[in-house]
Amino acid sequence: VLVTNLLAGNNYEFYVREECDSFNSVNAGPFGFATMAPNANVTVFGDSIDGPQGALDTLFVRAIGFVDLISAQGTLSWDTTVARFDGLIYGLPNMSLANFGQTAVSQGILTFSWNDPPLTGVTIADSAAIFGVKMHYTGAAGAACLMDFVQNPTPWEFVDVSFNTAQLTLQAGHLLVTGGGTGVASEAVRS
Repeated sequence: VLVTNLLAGNNYEFYVREECDSFNSVNAGPFGFATMAPNANVTVFGDSIDGPQGALDTLFVRAIGFVDLISAQGTLSWDTTVARFDGLIYGLPNMSLANFGQTAVSQGILTFSWNDPPLTGVTIADSAAIFGVKMHYTGAAGAACLMDFVQNPTPWEFVDVSFNTAQLTLQAGHLLVTGGGTGVASEAVRS
């Protein structure tokens, strides 16, 4: 029997009855099953920041649709002739320095891997920061690069509370060294 018009992420029950010409049959069941929940759609994006050579600023990695997620991982990449890594700001519950792979930050590669220990799911407001990457502008005025979302060495993957992999849209952030000499840029949140 083909059953149609079922909703994703719901529980259903069915009964089975044998149909024979001369026998009366009783229902067997109920038997339960669940339809798979739809995959979450999450957009992950980086801020666009700018400042003069020597200044410190923070590029925040943000999300839209970060709802009931239990794990997240990925890799960021940037041009170290434009900016150098200088630290982190944590935006998710239970996130700490231990969630970040910093062995290749001198080559412009930062990895992260986070999970929700109780597996109950974490939800953050749309455009809230997952984390921030503190950067020192090292390039000459006009130097620019992407804070790119790359798949190597740690591929981007978010998993929801039903253990489904979210559909991700990744939008790189931008770094720009402005003119006007050296200084200290504001660490204000920009989006």
